[in-house]
Amino acid sequence: MFIIKRIEPLALVVSIFCLALYVKTLCPTVYVGDSGEFNTVAYTLGIAHPPGYPLYTLIGWLVCQVPLSTIAIRMNFASALFASVSVYIIYLLIKRLLSAGNDKTSLQIKILSLSGALIWGMSNTLWASSVGSEVYTFGLAIVAGFIYMCARCLESFNPRYFIFAIYLLALALTNHLSAIAVVPLVLIIIPIQKNRMKYLLMAVIIFILTLTLYLYIPLRSANFPLMDWSHPANLKALIDHITASRYRAYIADFSIVNILINLKRFFYIIPYEFPLAPLGFLGIVVLTKRSFKLGIALILTAIINITLSTLYEIPDIESYFLTTIFITVIGFIVFTKFCIDIFQRLFPKTNAITYIVFMFVLIVMFFELKHNYNVNDKSNTRLAETYALNILNSLPENALLITVGSSASPPCLYLRYVENRRPDIHLYDSVSNTVRLARLVGFQENVGSISERYVALTMLNSWPGEAFLGRDHLWGADNPFDYRKLPVSGYGLVYRYGKKAPADLSAWQKMKIPLIDPDTANLGFMEKTTFSNYYLAWGEDLLTAGKKKEANEKFIAVDRLAEYVFDPDFHNALGIFYRRQGLNDLAMKQYQRALQSWFLPSSVKADVLVNIGNLYRDKRNLTSAKEKYQQALEINKNNKEAKYNLALTDAYINLNSKKYKSAVDNFAEAIKIDPSEPMLYYNIGLIYDSFLADTALALQYYKLFLKRASDIPLSTSVAKRISVLTGDVQVN
Repeated sequence: MFIIKRIEPLALVVSIFCLALYVKTLCPTVYVGDSGEFNTVAYTLGIAHPPGYPLYTLIGWLVCQVPLSTIAIRMNFASALFASVSVYIIYLLIKRLLSAGNDKTSLQIKILSLSGALIWGMSNTLWASSVGSEVYTFGLAIVAGFIYMCARCLESFNPRYFIFAIYLLALALTNHLSAIAVVPLVLIIIPIQKNRMKYLLMAVIIFILTLTLYLYIPLRSANFPLMDWSHPANLKALIDHITASRYRAYIADFSIVNILINLKRFFYIIPYEFPLAPLGFLGIVVLTKRSFKLGIALILTAIINITLSTLYEIPDIESYFLTTIFITVIGFIVFTKFCIDIFQRLFPKTNAITYIVFMFVLIVMFFELKHNYNVNDKSNTRLAETYALNILNSLPENALLITVGSSASPPCLYLRYVENRRPDIHLYDSVSNTVRLARLVGFQENVGSISERYVALTMLNSWPGEAFLGRDHLWGADNPFDYRKLPVSGYGLVYRYGKKAPADLSAWQKMKIPLIDPDTANLGFMEKTTFSNYYLAWGEDLLTAGKKKEANEKFIAVDRLAEYVFDPDFHNALGIFYRRQGLNDLAMKQYQRALQSWFLPSSVKADVLVNIGNLYRDKRNLTSAKEKYQQALEINKNNKEAKYNLALTDAYINLNSKKYKSAVDNFAEAIKIDPSEPMLYYNIGLIYDSFLADTALALQYYKLFLKRASDIPLSTSVAKRISVLTGDVQVN
């Protein structure tokens, strides 16, 4: 490699030290979140969730071939190794910047370079990304190498460094398109002299050839692998997959208010990375005096990285800021050197300042190590594995299980298809295995044109044996399954599919249920979500079995855990669950927590207001309910739920005022928004039948109701009423 001409002993020592820390705190099995998915995708050469991560998948496959313990440990270790590579590179980069490109460096510069490498290596988000299999440390190692190559190019143009820098940029983009943030660095190293244009042409060719790694996605998808997100086997599907069109719902509205709210998240996160982290921004400004082009390019890179990241409304956003955190560490050391230089100019006879500053930096690193070690020590974390095993081991032989959500699907897929646990279980994820499901139920010609929900339900309905559907009450707005409308009954962490009935509590007797960690503040977001799903499902089953007291104990346990969750979507989803269980006080408490969140995008605020309105409507306080729906629409005029519920509320208000024609109009407006709800047709039919004396329209809406709700008890009485109105004995 062109990065390393010779081994830097101090850089090697600090990177090995950080690697030892990561290994000491490494998760010993499959980790929470997407780790199970990445393990399975790498092992089976599948297609990961958007944007696909082709390079990481191929590197992961090579990692899986190493005969070292389990696949999960191999992949977790790879994340740690990539993180330690970035530690090595940042040492080289800081030393280069402080020594102005000279090969001979002073002890002071070596100490400062060592300090910077340690601060980066022990920073919170890098450490958190290194204890389980994830794409972030891999991508950051490539970006770090790219920045180092750019610094070398600026010292004196070297075609090898330039071409290798462009190659690394292309590699970074095949890992994630967010690497586009470093484009300002490209602009400062592009050769414009005539005698160097040939190198630019070579670099462009290499760049394009490297990007062809994305062809792995359609070529592999065309062979129908086990994991095949979105089946991107054609050009349009490939573009949608690479650009993550599926996740556009998580992108904030392009408004100044939302951007500022999201920006607030970054300034909340950055002080937790390492003490005095904000000083790093001053250091990058100082760097412009040493290397104007590099300093400006790094400032622009940080701005672009922060801007792109703040467009997303996801709770675990920290990893998206890794590039900026990397830059702030460089800036912090540059600022420290700047302070040393000023002091030495003021007191030229004082030689001890370097060591005084180094002791200060050591104190900074001590507090960083103490805090971040406790937060990121996952050496005893088996939460995801236990959760998945509890599901798999509770199922009868040869059962069908369609999993949902991020708590269950990734670890279940990993244990079933990589470690071959419970090979008798027919396991499919409702999203990543949709193509496989479609082929099984005969929809292979319609892949991409039918919904994941329809495919999954078709499979469940046609399965000859026992079938189960995963449940995740905190999955979020993109959960395609409305459990209330499905023929399901509680069975541990999943639902038994087939009919509505009280929960089968015997499933819980087969489980090893972990206690909620008393040190909940140190749990990550996904860990808190997984614990919450445990206790919500448990409480729901107890409640349906008539054990209200025991159920409330589980719900209150989640309520206490929620005090340590600072994501409004989490509280909103939890409030929805509590309301559906009839626990309106707990629901209101969660909605209020959501509204008090320090990060509250306008779209989420509108959703919360709608849900508060629903609580008021449950209490027959229609005026207050209408007020909340109107407030939601003032914030987000396109909020479908607010429009729908406002129409319903107006209908009930008009019914109470005996304005029956207006009530019909309101229900009709609700039908335009959601034509799938059968009770809307029944209500209109009932009004025409009982109050407006229009038999023809009453019959029309009663029949529309029956087409949508022939399997609910009310349909029998409606059918009889149709018989009376028509004078027929039988109803067609």
